[in-house]
Amino acid sequence: INHIRHSHPDISVKEPIIKTFQTFEEFLQWKDSEEESTCSYFTQKNGMSNHDKISNLYYYCQHDGSAKDHSVRKTNKCARRGRVKAGHFCIAKMKVWEDKNKTFVLQYFPTHSHQYGPKHLNYNTLPESTSTSINEEIAEEVSPIEVFKTITPTYAYRNRENVKSIRGNLLTKQRIREKARRLYMSLRLNKGSANPKLHPLLTRGKPIFRIHKLNEDLDQCNEHLLHPTEENNASDRFNSIVSRLETNMSVINNFVASAKQKKVEEHVLSHFDSVLSNLVLQLQSYESDKSYKMQVNHMELVTFRPQEKLKTQLSQYLAFKMPKCKRKTQPDSVDVDESK
Repeated sequence: INHIRHSHPDISVKEPIIKTFQTFEEFLQWKDSEEESTCSYFTQKNGMSNHDKISNLYYYCQHDGSAKDHSVRKTNKCARRGRVKAGHFCIAKMKVWEDKNKTFVLQYFPTHSHQYGPKHLNYNTLPESTSTSINEEIAEEVSPIEVFKTITPTYAYRNRENVKSIRGNLLTKQRIREKARRLYMSLRLNKGSANPKLHPLLTRGKPIFRIHKLNEDLDQCNEHLLHPTEENNASDRFNSIVSRLETNMSVINNFVASAKQKKVEEHVLSHFDSVLSNLVLQLQSYESDKSYKMQVNHMELVTFRPQEKLKTQLSQYLAFKMPKCKRKTQPDSVDVDESK
């Protein structure tokens, strides 16, 4: 900063800004607003979190740094959009830390040592609120076109003069389709590698999300049956299993109905089938001809048998048949020589 003040008098260096926030979410909202007004974007490069306490998070301007080498691709995105990093050294940065009073303190250096404007918005991500709204719409199985129609009216009209200064107006249908693809891909992976931010979506919307949640519920039920605690007795825990099965059986029925009415991607059906197979194996341990001895404490053993309600649910799972994926049939090729 001192170098720019003395060697580059044409650049006006602004004084650092100190602000405080009661919550980290409040800081993120302010950050979105600041990036919106300055057509900039700050990325977190380093920092540390110790026992849920944030200390020294650093955010730097995305234009700071040298260009990265990329492997040869079939389509050259850099040729269309240009490089966001072109060898600039930008002094704009943010430093955030949590003080002893649980207040978040920001030290902000707002001066950029390069030109910036609306044309740089193409490199920025969507606002957090917009991204969350899109994820929720996708989870409700809303088409990208309908999501686009719902989100865009919340911003300025596209024929306004200042439309290019608003990040949300850079939203396109293709961008929504890409978010949906990444969302489904993340949830098809095992729950340990899925994005934690997407976990709230597992309980709503598309059946494949709900099936992931059901799988987790049954794993937890198994754990409770094997290792009971004093807070909940064995019958209460068992009744919770019955309730979860009744709720999620309707999810499976809805999925089957939708699969019969329209084409369903083959990888979705394959994953759904594998999850159901795992559920059947778990449910078979709850057949009505077995009794279970639950050790509530070191001195008492509780014996009970599953209810008829659970037997009905189990039979529905075992009777479930995965609909086959509709494939487009290719017409047989005709040999030109033979036809002649």
